[in-house]
Amino acid sequence: MSMQRSINVLFDGSHYTFRWLKALAIAREAFAARGFTVRFPDAQAFRPFDPAALLHRLRRERFDILLLAYHHTSAFFRDLTPADRAAILTLARERSRCLIWLDTADSTGTCRFEVLPYVHRYLKKQLLTDTARYLAPIWGGRVHCDHYHRQLSLADPALEADAFTPLEPRFQHKLGVAWNVALGDLFAHGGLQYLTPLWRKRPRFVAPDAPRPLDVHFRGSAWSPIAGYQRARCKELLLRRTDLAFPDPTAKVPRRVYRQELMHARAVLSPFGWGEICGRDMECFAYGAALLKPDMAHLTTYPALYQSGETYLPFDWDFTDFDALLDTVLAHPERIARIAANGQAMLREAYAPVGRQAFADHLLRAFALPE
Repeated sequence: MSMQRSINVLFDGSHYTFRWLKALAIAREAFAARGFTVRFPDAQAFRPFDPAALLHRLRRERFDILLLAYHHTSAFFRDLTPADRAAILTLARERSRCLIWLDTADSTGTCRFEVLPYVHRYLKKQLLTDTARYLAPIWGGRVHCDHYHRQLSLADPALEADAFTPLEPRFQHKLGVAWNVALGDLFAHGGLQYLTPLWRKRPRFVAPDAPRPLDVHFRGSAWSPIAGYQRARCKELLLRRTDLAFPDPTAKVPRRVYRQELMHARAVLSPFGWGEICGRDMECFAYGAALLKPDMAHLTTYPALYQSGETYLPFDWDFTDFDALLDTVLAHPERIARIAANGQAMLREAYAPVGRQAFADHLLRAFALPE
């Protein structure tokens, strides 16, 4: 009988990261069936980042597979000097059989490639399919911001100040895909999502053929002139349409009302924001609407929920076909219903036992564990 191995996780202590990491604990039985025990974060959860405590823990313990999950805005990068980070990462490499970095960012960008000399693998929620794009600087750290900066000369001083280290070619082989927000505890609200690491709230799945008086739904704030450009443009173009039924996209409503609106919509617009993938996508799938989204062909993610023309309808980043897309919602209700059904089926599968099994297989392959 082969020896049981362990997957150990240290993270930045934030609720945001915790909800995403819960996917590991939820699939613990699937990992156990493959000979891996998941050691989920316990006492360190939700405490302020303490580099001394982290160093003490690394000196005190040895790890088999060690996952480090720190957001690019966390104190790990904000407060530590490069030398201090290097000391922690060097020790983590020495004290683990396999060291893996989990990039918790919402986008394909904002990468912290300075950790690459120390880790065996660098896994992101969603990765640029053409990883060679990481070899050059990306404006604002996000490819859609880079696109609108080049095409429309848009900018945002807050993003322009962010500098992310480009990828060195010698480390390109270390890049891989972790998992996206679909597998986290996305539908829970309140204290239970934080206190029960082995529990995930299942969404209320609404049949796509339920009564849907709304043709299209969109609500979203455009807080940045460039990262929020798609949201502002969606709002502007949608408001020009007098032939569609949709709620006022400029108004804020309680979450309960927002969910009810999604359940009564045939299609949902979900443009990019800080990143390409967001919780609205999963709500759209669960509540039985067809997802309308800027073309996602540039990225790879897991689960692979974004199948163009099958689980979502794409539109061009420059909005040249946006009105034609909305025309499709009106003119082809059967197609819209089919896409909604396909998207919901994929999300259901991700939440089912077969999805947890597939997740364990995916992640163990992504680890590319050394012999």
